[in-house]
Amino acid sequence: MKKISSIALTVLTVVLLVGCASIVPSDAGYVYMSGITPAGDNGVWKAKSYVDEFRNPTDKRYIVTQSVGTFSNSATNGSKLYAEIIVNRNSVEINLLEYGSYPISVIGSDSSIDVRINVNGETIELGRAWFSESTKRLTIYNTLPLFKALVENPEITMLVTINDYGLSKYLFDINSAGFEYTYHEAFLK
Repeated sequence: MKKISSIALTVLTVVLLVGCASIVPSDAGYVYMSGITPAGDNGVWKAKSYVDEFRNPTDKRYIVTQSVGTFSNSATNGSKLYAEIIVNRNSVEINLLEYGSYPISVIGSDSSIDVRINVNGETIELGRAWFSESTKRLTIYNTLPLFKALVENPEITMLVTINDYGLSKYLFDINSAGFEYTYHEAFLK
């Protein structure tokens, strides 16, 4: 009986390891990544579809998760922040809500918006983000380092710094549980 259990456990381990592999897009095509999420586990990430003008689901998919963090600016320090991370196939949008409910605003088109992540003590620059006045979201196009960090680590910390007539900093953790599997299900199936 112990031998059968041992063989079953070995087969299950191999199936899970092989099932964890996926491909994520980069500017140069596709990059193969192997993650730690068991096959079939969405974790904290959810796959959804955009809707048309009649609120019917379209074929355009995205995945999403939420986080709580803090923000600081000239008026406050360490106040509550709600972050929604929306991953499209080749970009990431971030919806930041100050005090948990007020969308951020960015004054001026020449405002500097920089994004960095911290993974196991190492800081990785994602570069500049763009702010949409209509959606009140930041968009990041340099996604490969972010996707790689989400696949290889259980959690990362993101820092968004906005310099527009004053400095604002938004700090939050992103739980990666289920990221790789959900990305694969939404975009690569």
